[in-house]
Amino acid sequence: LLHGRLGFEVTAFRIDARDMIQVVPVEGNPAGMNRNTGEFTNKGIEVALRYRVREGLDFSGTYSYLDTSKPMLASPKHMAWLEGVWNIGRFTLSANLHYVDGLYTAPGKDPVTENYFLLHARAGYRVNRWLSLSLTGENLTDTGYSINAGFPMPGATVLGGVPSSF
Repeated sequence: LLHGRLGFEVTAFRIDARDMIQVVPVEGNPAGMNRNTGEFTNKGIEVALRYRVREGLDFSGTYSYLDTSKPMLASPKHMAWLEGVWNIGRFTLSANLHYVDGLYTAPGKDPVTENYFLLHARAGYRVNRWLSLSLTGENLTDTGYSINAGFPMPGATVLGGVPSSF
């Protein structure tokens, strides 16, 4: 739409499945135990939107909703992602916000869920056709969260790199 400046996608899905193996918590054993999930149905919708404000400045976002017939490990009810990318000559700057709500971290008899926001940013510089420099910050707000109960994810992290391609 808008002469290629605006794009969107919508996907609806339904998955009927059975016999998936999932780790469930067991008291006294932090690693849990593998169990067969039996039959389950997952259904939901995903929406993606992209907008080019002008040459070199893009925004995008996604949202997904998941309805599970039974709690499934690492399956959030809601998830959203917003990102802005600005290319200025040889420089690229980007920032993104990631939102997760109702993520099952321990699905057993009494399911445990997590909700959190994460902020990430990246700066890159293209030295030439095959060499770049990058600096990335992940979880910049130092949010405490877990994807699997008992296994916390890292806090604020800064990474540097020298990507190359031939």
